[in-house]
Amino acid sequence: MKFPDKQTLLIILVSVIFIAVPILSSVEIYSGKSPLQSVDFLQKFCGTLLVVIFFYFNYYYLIPRLHNKGTFWVYLFIVAIFGFIIVRAPHLIFPEVGYSVKNPTFWHQLISDKTFYEFLISVLIAILLTLNKQMSIIGQEKLKSEVAYLKAQINPHFLFNTLNSLYALTLEKSDEAPEAILKLSDIMRYVVIESSNEKVELRKEINYIQNYIELQKLRVGGNTDFQLKISGKISNQIITPLIFIPFIENAFKYGLSTSQKSFIHININIFPTSVEMDIKNSKSGNYPKNHKKSNTGIQNTRQRLMYIYPNQHKLKITDNEDVFHVYLKINVE
Repeated sequence: MKFPDKQTLLIILVSVIFIAVPILSSVEIYSGKSPLQSVDFLQKFCGTLLVVIFFYFNYYYLIPRLHNKGTFWVYLFIVAIFGFIIVRAPHLIFPEVGYSVKNPTFWHQLISDKTFYEFLISVLIAILLTLNKQMSIIGQEKLKSEVAYLKAQINPHFLFNTLNSLYALTLEKSDEAPEAILKLSDIMRYVVIESSNEKVELRKEINYIQNYIELQKLRVGGNTDFQLKISGKISNQIITPLIFIPFIENAFKYGLSTSQKSFIHININIFPTSVEMDIKNSKSGNYPKNHKKSNTGIQNTRQRLMYIYPNQHKLKITDNEDVFHVYLKINVE
């Protein structure tokens, strides 16, 4: 069974409150009289009910069809017509003594009517909710494009270096060559197929990370202290794909050095409801200034985390003189 989303629940709640206000604020209820005998109550309740009905019509029908710039004035005209009808209908259905559209105070009554302001508020809420929905859709599309960008990236440098390493292993007739080729195949399969999903099994993401690291280690020299530690139990947790890899790529890109001692330490701790990744790497000679701000992969991942895991992640990046440190914790399902 599919439950309503948060926005739908909010709309229902506001509608109930709108309808309940004239009932709860009726003097007759607290004086022991029947509110149905009061013309004032009937007018207010009828007006509020019409406003709520129009809100649903406006939000689910009018705005989706007339929200374009070319039809904006048509939309305003239709809203104005409905507004006039809704504000005056309660007075026609439950007329008070002396009421007449020819009354000189008619237009004054129109803009001073409580239903008039309820109507304006309902229109404003419908427009704001629509804008919020559109921003959410734009965010989702942006996220998809960023994931596609990451997939397309699988870093050409990584592929080039890996193929060079595989070529060297093949020339040496190393027993590691066939296994390395299989790992590269698994990586390509995961990125092309699995990462198109919004969520993947944590087991597959960790396996992808392990394969990536194993291939990167082919070019790790003897002067590099490399450590990888994965602890914890993987069960049925799921996670957004490719969310960790930009930080690992960064460590290999800027942590390795051919001329001096360097290190890369990666710790991944898996818990039933969260995953922690801690990366520390030395900074090689090609390390750029203002790295935290200039690194596109890291900046994109920050945005993805904020969008996909709001209030469900913790990211701390420390850029010291000699060490780059990343700590990331994500709550998983």
